[in-house]
Amino acid sequence: MGGAVHLIPEDGIGGVEVAAHALQASPAPSCEVCLMFMAGGPARSDSRAEYVSPALSVNNPLVWWRALRRLWRQRPEVLVCSLWRTVPVGLALKLFRPRTRLVFFLHLSAHAHLADRLLDAPMLLAADAVWADSRATLEARMGKSRKPSRVISFVTHAVQPMPEIRDLAPRLVFWGRLNRQKGLDRAIALVEALVSRGVDARFEIWGPDAGEKPLLEQQVQEAGLGKHVRFRGVTRREALPALAASHCFYLQLSRMEGMAMSVVEAMQLGLVPVVTPVGEIAGYCRDDENAIVVEEPGQMAAVTERLLALLQDEEGYRRLSRNARKTWENHPLYSDDFCAALRELTGDRG
Repeated sequence: MGGAVHLIPEDGIGGVEVAAHALQASPAPSCEVCLMFMAGGPARSDSRAEYVSPALSVNNPLVWWRALRRLWRQRPEVLVCSLWRTVPVGLALKLFRPRTRLVFFLHLSAHAHLADRLLDAPMLLAADAVWADSRATLEARMGKSRKPSRVISFVTHAVQPMPEIRDLAPRLVFWGRLNRQKGLDRAIALVEALVSRGVDARFEIWGPDAGEKPLLEQQVQEAGLGKHVRFRGVTRREALPALAASHCFYLQLSRMEGMAMSVVEAMQLGLVPVVTPVGEIAGYCRDDENAIVVEEPGQMAAVTERLLALLQDEEGYRRLSRNARKTWENHPLYSDDFCAALRELTGDRG
């Protein structure tokens, strides 16, 4: 049948899934890509993706067999594999159909766990090309491999500038999965430090639980931050502009990242990011220019002082907010970059 398939373990609100859906929703995509999820059902009502095993958990090994069987029948010219659970499927298809062009799409600058690390070497060996969400991810994960590689922009939409109407206040927000990688325990510790200085800081956490929520709730309770930190559940991307309009800072003190799409979204919406310099964040977040960069997340005193000072400096805040927006003006979009990479791989110059 030909064409290209982008294989992802399951649907969700992460950057990988959001970007993949954005390509399908693009009003005039320059390429046709079948988005295929191995397990679980749609995370959004307007999904046009294929769901191979909607009744099965992503942890069920049967989903690998079913995905391989579906791809065997579909005979794609290009198979793009994102996240470690898709790697065995990609390797098996490449073994039995070596003419399939296999792409290893990397989304994190560090390995998530041992299985992720062990699958890197065979996939880098078998892949025809390696794509990544950022230069930091590519450099960290490619090792000595000399396979053709490129960075794919993870800016999914050109966000219309919002008027600068928000009043400067200690209102912080996060959206994304609630897992240890995102450093929400560190973020809560920063809120605690602000509250201890008499600041009525409010921190809203939006997103699905990925195993960390009970520990975070316990941390909030033990610190007496019940009225300062709120877990709001899952939000939709369409709601982000309104969410950003009622906050001033985007707080994400991650332990590791790739591109960190949520930080990009927040900056496009004019929020000032308070972030750690991990993954590609270190490349686009510049301290005291378009962000507050926390070099030592275990030592909250210094960043607390900086936030206290900024809360008294409205023009300083406006400068950071304007620069955050400008960082992503006229930046290439994901759909354009993804399609250009496909054409490069297949030799179709359009």
